[in-house]
Amino acid sequence: MPVGWAVAIVALWLSVIALAVVVIGALRQITSHLASLAGQPAPVRAQGPAVGSKLPDLAPTDGRGAAVLLFLSAACGPCRVLAEEISSADLGELARFLIVVTDPDGLDALRLPAGLRVLTVPENTQAEEFGIPGRPFAIAADQDGIVRGAQLLNTVAHITDFAAAKLSPELAPAGVPS
Repeated sequence: MPVGWAVAIVALWLSVIALAVVVIGALRQITSHLASLAGQPAPVRAQGPAVGSKLPDLAPTDGRGAAVLLFLSAACGPCRVLAEEISSADLGELARFLIVVTDPDGLDALRLPAGLRVLTVPENTQAEEFGIPGRPFAIAADQDGIVRGAQLLNTVAHITDFAAAKLSPELAPAGVPS
């Protein structure tokens, strides 16, 4: 077989493999997007900080006990929808332990309710320091800053359920169902 044909066949196979990778990536994005539209939690990804690891020093340690850090971005459509839901919801006990982490430049665009704890961290630092794969993303941590869970979330109900499931009963704020 001439060398030209061999090179063409190898190039063809490499193209097929590259196309398969692109199609798989697109399918994962579509699945995640459809889940968020349906109001269901997005598929859990094996990314984010490891359970049992310590949060970086950037995380607030204000002595209020366990917390759920919710990472939002004004440039993220599902984040804007979730921020709107947070603003219109009666957060009740959720407000006691929820800390929204966002980029300082996007804080005004999210229109979060007054009184909600907010930590402003540049988006590139969020990914580097906290290891988050995307947004909206939540990290549940105990009073010592130890990660108890990390997941992509889409609604206030998902955040409440996540907090109750990941924080042990003695760490979960009163009023959060377990």
